Amino acid sequence: MFEIGVDIEKVERFKNKTLENDGHFLKAIFTEAELQYCFSKGKSAQHLCGKFCAKEAFIKAISNYNICISLNQIEILNHSNGKPYFNLPQDYKYIESKLSISHTSENAVAQVLITSLKNTKYKRR
Repeated sequence: MFEIGVDIEKVERFKNKTLENDGHFLKAIFTEAELQYCFSKGKSAQHLCGKFCAKEAFIKAISNYNICISLNQIEILNHSNGKPYFNLPQDYKYIESKLSISHTSENAVAQVLITSLKNTKYKRR
């Protein structure tokens, strides 16, 4: 069983966003760890946009199943080499996936491949 999701967004959407002025909006989408990572980078808008795309792609990939998860529950962390990965809450650890994110100064794109749903209660619609 494989499912895929892809999303592309304009980086402009996250340009000039700050925790001070846009904290409520940002915290509805991102976890504290994600915000810390993105704002530690020189081009935070690109990183925010890339992680947002990954969350949207993840939701698209699981859309054929009766799985309800909010954007800020889908956490995207990075290995020491920069490769992104999903750090899902315990209730969603049965979802196995692969993730790729890319961005330029104008656009970000993410692709998600769901490789397995170990929990049999979720059937394809």
